[in-house]
Amino acid sequence: MPSPSSNGTNQEPIGINVTSLIDQGMAALANPTVPLMKIFASSALQVGISQQQTLGRGMILGMESPKSKKFLYIQQADSAIALWMVGVEFKREVAKVLEQYDITKEAVIAMVVPPMAQLFMASEHGEMQMVAVQEVEQTSFKLPRMSVSVKNRVG
Repeated sequence: MPSPSSNGTNQEPIGINVTSLIDQGMAALANPTVPLMKIFASSALQVGISQQQTLGRGMILGMESPKSKKFLYIQQADSAIALWMVGVEFKREVAKVLEQYDITKEAVIAMVVPPMAQLFMASEHGEMQMVAVQEVEQTSFKLPRMSVSVKNRVG
């Protein structure tokens, strides 16, 4: 049964926040002679493999905006829901990769930094290969204006 989340809805959060684990791994691997992307890939690989051992197949979902960054471990069954902002083709590619990767040596990483979403495979030695890229779907909508007659109505 869903429990109320911190935002007051009755939805359980999708994924486990692994931001601090990735940050700690990057700090431990920090080396000015090694490119930042390689350090990130090594840290994400370590975190991904450890999460896979307890939670099963899944991916690290990185979401970044100008104000924040967050990394979640998303189980395979929840990947399409977690990637609500991308199109069907990207979700299919993620599903295919999640079925095929080696959970003992690889990690799947989806990075969402609007206006783009990118899918990567991290493997040994800090290798990170891009698998797919797609624009994030940014659907906008307008709320209808409230008319004065509705506002002043008494039920």
